[in-house]
Amino acid sequence: MFSRRNKKESGPASPAITNASAAPIRRSVQKSSPSIIASDVVASGNIISEGLIQIDGTFDGSVRAAIISIGETATVKGMMVADEISVRGQMTGEIFARRVQLYNQAIFEGEITHSELGIELGARFEGRLHNTNEPQEKASWGGEAPSQSVGGPTLSKPVFVQPQLAPLEVAPIEVAPIEVAMRDQDVAAE
Repeated sequence: MFSRRNKKESGPASPAITNASAAPIRRSVQKSSPSIIASDVVASGNIISEGLIQIDGTFDGSVRAAIISIGETATVKGMMVADEISVRGQMTGEIFARRVQLYNQAIFEGEITHSELGIELGARFEGRLHNTNEPQEKASWGGEAPSQSVGGPTLSKPVFVQPQLAPLEVAPIEVAPIEVAMRDQDVAAE
C-alpha cells in the first residue's frame, strides 16, 4: 500500500522552489491576511494597515494601507493613502497613491495625487489630478504629515475603529394558528 521511492525516481522539485526568477511578494502585504469590509457592512472611522484593505461595503473615513481595493459594491467617502489603489465602485474624496487604477465601472469624485494613473474606458471621473513622484508624502493625516517606513505605513499614536451599525429593519412575522386534530383512537387510549 505504501512504498518508498528512491530519490532518483522522485519527480521534479516544485515550481516554487526551482523558479528563482519569480517576482517577490511584498513583505508588508505578506505579513497579515487581507482586511475586508464586506458588502453588507456600514462603517466609519480611521483604518491603518500594513497589508491589503478590501472595501466592498459603505465606508466613511480615512484608510492608510499598503494596498487598497475598492470593490464594485462599495460606496466610500474619505481619504485613501496607499502604495496602490484600485477603484471599481463609488468613491468621493481624496486619493494619495503611487499607482491608481480606475476600472470601467468606477465612479470617482474628488482629487487624485499619483505617480501612475490608469483610467479605463467607461470609468467616470470628476475632479482634479496631481502628478508627483511622492504622492503619499502630500497626504495630511490628522494635521501632520504621514510617516513612511520601509515596512509600511505607521502612525505615532494608535487609532481605534468604531463601526457605526445601521439599524436593521425587521418585518413582523405572522404566525398562523395551528389546529391539531386528534383521532378517536388517540383520545380513547388516554
